[in-house]
Amino acid sequence: MIIIKHASLRDVNDIYAWRNDKLSRKFSINTKPISKNTHVKWFKESLKNKRNQYFICYQNKNKIGFVKYENDKSGNCFVSINLNPKFRNKGLSSKILISSLKQKELKKQTNVFAKIKKNNIRSLKSFKKANYIKIKEY
Repeated sequence: MIIIKHASLRDVNDIYAWRNDKLSRKFSINTKPISKNTHVKWFKESLKNKRNQYFICYQNKNKIGFVKYENDKSGNCFVSINLNPKFRNKGLSSKILISSLKQKELKKQTNVFAKIKKNNIRSLKSFKKANYIKIKEY
């Protein structure tokens, strides 16, 4: 069973470590390492932004991933997921996406998009399994 909770400042170090993991960076849109100060500043500011929602995902009391839903000024919502490297290759990504979307407070007309690199096959499969539809490739 996956439990979804709103992320808080106490999650900053885990999210920082997962984001800077070598494989995570390889498949991220921004592949450069991020400094701890930059990450902490971004996370603190992000938590204050009421348009966005950030979730930490648990399984058996273990933190297994992070999901962020960020809304632009046009009303589009972009989702991004990052797994704890210890929990990769266990089929959890699609379950996390589905569970977190149920927690997300969406307006009825809101579309949720994800930007995924075309070489990120596992992520593409996870989003497809979670009923996302491919619109275009990056």
